[in-house]
Amino acid sequence: MIPSPLSRSIEDYLKAIYDLSRGEEPASTSAIAETLDIQPASVTGMVKRLAEIGLLEHVPYRGVRLTKAGHRSEEHTSELQSQ
Repeated sequence: MIPSPLSRSIEDYLKAIYDLSRGEEPASTSAIAETLDIQPASVTGMVKRLAEIGLLEHVPYRGVRLTKAGHRSEEHTSELQSQ
């Protein structure tokens, strides 16, 4: 179940993953950690949580991508922030 509203932390992760995976390549956990200036172990924990609630797809040793639900959530958050 996707929490509503999304926490600021989840919003930050979704935006970072969206920005890092604009091409067809998935975002690596190390790139997410660097972008958010946090430890890779913290990213791994949040990635698992976000995958469990259906916001992203995690392929071990490959990286992560937003699911359709993840894209919708990120786009909604971006729209709210631009208002």
